[in-house]
Amino acid sequence: MRDYQKQSLKKPRNLRLNEAGQERRTYKIHYGMLPSSELSKTVVVGNPGYGEPIGKYGSRPVQQDRETPFFKELEASVLKEGFRNPILCQSIEEGTFSQYGTTRLWVAQKHDLPIPCIIADTVNRWGHLEELHDEAEVISKFTNPPERLMMTSEELYFDHCP
Repeated sequence: MRDYQKQSLKKPRNLRLNEAGQERRTYKIHYGMLPSSELSKTVVVGNPGYGEPIGKYGSRPVQQDRETPFFKELEASVLKEGFRNPILCQSIEEGTFSQYGTTRLWVAQKHDLPIPCIIADTVNRWGHLEELHDEAEVISKFTNPPERLMMTSEELYFDHCP
C-alpha cells in the first residue's frame, strides 16, 4: 500500500460534511492541458509568511536559473518525451498559481508548451475542464504516482513524484 493510500484512511481534522455526511471540499479538482503562458510565474507556498502574500499563501518566483545537469536532463526529457506527470496548481481569486512541479512549469514556459495540470479550483475558473472527484481519479493522471496525496476539505496536496 502506497503512502497516499494509507493517508486516505485518516480523517482530516478540518473535515466539513454535507447533509449526507460526506466530506464537502471548498474547491473543485480540475484536470487539463493548459497553455503554460496562462499560469503565473509566481509559485504559491504553504507558509503565508514566505515572500509576498497571495491569498492564504506565501510566494516565490518560478526559478529561471536552472543550469545544473538535473535541470538540463529534465528539459531534454520533456522536449523528447513530453510530460510524465501533471503539476499541481491552486486557482484562487488572485489567479492560478503552481504549487508543485514548478521545474516542469519552468520548462513549459521556457518553450511555450502546454502542460498537464491538476487544479484545486476555489473560484471555478477552470470549470470547462475535466472534473476529478476522488483520489483514484487524481492518481490516474500520473505516469509515476506521487508518494503522498492529501485531499482535505480545505486543500489538495501531493508531492514526491518519482
